[in-house]
Amino acid sequence: MPLPPIDQFAVLAADQDRTLTAERLSQAHGTHAELRPTLERLRALPLPFTEEVCEPSTALAWIADGGRP
Repeated sequence: MPLPPIDQFAVLAADQDRTLTAERLSQAHGTHAELRPTLERLRALPLPFTEEVCEPSTALAWIADGGRP
C-alpha cells in the first residue's frame, strides 16, 4: 500500500475528528512514513489463531439481502 500524500493524510486525520496544524500534520506524516515499514511487516504476519475475516463484498451482499441470517 503506498504512503498517502500529506494532503490525503490530512483528510484521513479529519475523518477521525483530528484537526492538526500544518506543523503537527507534517510531523504526523513523517512519523507515519518512518513507521510504515514496520507496520507493513506486522500486517504480513500470519495469524493462524484467528478465523477467516468476512470480506467487505460479502458483508455488502448480506446487507443488501436485508441483513438476516
